[in-house]
Amino acid sequence: VLEHVKDPERTIKALWDKVAPGGQLIFSVPKNGIISSPYNVREFSYGKVRDLAETVSKVAGSPEYICDVYAGEREFLCVIQKDPILIRYVQVQGRQQMADVHNNIINSGRTKTGVYNWSRIFHGGAQKLEDIDPFKHDVIHVQLTGDNFDAPRILRDRIGDAGDGKPKIVVNLDYPPELWGGYPPYPELLLHQLQSADFVFAQNDLTCRILSDQLEKAIPTVPHPVDADSLKASRVPIDRKDIGHVAVLAHRDCNVELPRLVFQGLDVTTKLFGFDEPTGGAAAYVSQAQFGYNIAQPLVAYEDYLPLVNECAIAFETYTHSVQGRSTMEMACLGIPTIGHTCVDAQTKCFPSISTGLHEIAAQRRMLSRLLKDKSFYMSVVETAQAEVEFYNFENSKRRFMEMIGHAYNETVESPVHRIIGNDKGTSIPSAFGRYQDSPLTLQA
Repeated sequence: VLEHVKDPERTIKALWDKVAPGGQLIFSVPKNGIISSPYNVREFSYGKVRDLAETVSKVAGSPEYICDVYAGEREFLCVIQKDPILIRYVQVQGRQQMADVHNNIINSGRTKTGVYNWSRIFHGGAQKLEDIDPFKHDVIHVQLTGDNFDAPRILRDRIGDAGDGKPKIVVNLDYPPELWGGYPPYPELLLHQLQSADFVFAQNDLTCRILSDQLEKAIPTVPHPVDADSLKASRVPIDRKDIGHVAVLAHRDCNVELPRLVFQGLDVTTKLFGFDEPTGGAAAYVSQAQFGYNIAQPLVAYEDYLPLVNECAIAFETYTHSVQGRSTMEMACLGIPTIGHTCVDAQTKCFPSISTGLHEIAAQRRMLSRLLKDKSFYMSVVETAQAEVEFYNFENSKRRFMEMIGHAYNETVESPVHRIIGNDKGTSIPSAFGRYQDSPLTLQA
């Protein structure tokens, strides 16, 4: 009850000294005038909470730490992470709606793989392009999409020529090369955007080889991070599953017709993820005739999808393009052997013994049959996947990113800034803090 304490700065500093590296100090105080008590010796506005947090997390001669201040309906909540700021990081979105989606995802923690995790690792967030002051950041990250396609060129015009001490524009291509024709006029404008960046990276080796040839410089493979610890914690042991329950993982631009040939003659129950369930009548008949799967799981939110797929003992990855492989990494963390194609980088890394070329139906059926019958083989596949997926964990991903931009791992920047979130008009609090939650959090980085 800091409102009862005469010297809250001293109290908070004493508590901060007890926080272990990587831990958090969390405290809350009522808003001005919300709670009246004869024991109150002070009241707190948003500015006073912010000042109190800064005196704790910014100490002369020591690194600064990330500090978030949230405002609920009745209270302010402050969270200080004892994890030194490495770089001032922001991710670029073309529209406010997309920035809000990004920030709500990273603060809820519900998506465990993909580009969102860079914001988690570097304690950053997303902003709309036109709202970004590039000189308040060390790294401005653009995952190039149709929504923010012109961002590299616009940022280069604002920053000027590249140089020491200037913000770094980092651009990555997440789309597989087979889909680059969606960047018109192709390829001239795409290459021009990439040439505006200080650093370019991609998530799979083939994409990097193509970009290295076109840009005439080395392009590193830097896969997006995976929250491996969180996913592994929800793994369900095989002895609690039906070994014949197979998940078929569908995506955009995949092939779900040919994989059904793999299952012919095998005692399996197949569950197709990624398509809307047909509503009945002719639509249901056509869907059943086309796909032939036992169960068509309706599309659900990511946080609902993971428990459903976790009921399956084996998975089949249907992607046929050159990608990193988010689903494959999730299956590796969950301990679900996944048959798939070698064009997916995570497939060959995590499941080398059950990877094939495109549509090698006979080989895939042999692999599936062995997984169904040979428990020692099944467990060896799981053990390999559980070990290899750590390549994509937060620590290894952070190291690769820092090395790419020329920073030593764990090197703090010379003049970092706090990420103070929200204002006294009611920016909401992440759902992880239970009763403080009133609406989705929007970052104002």
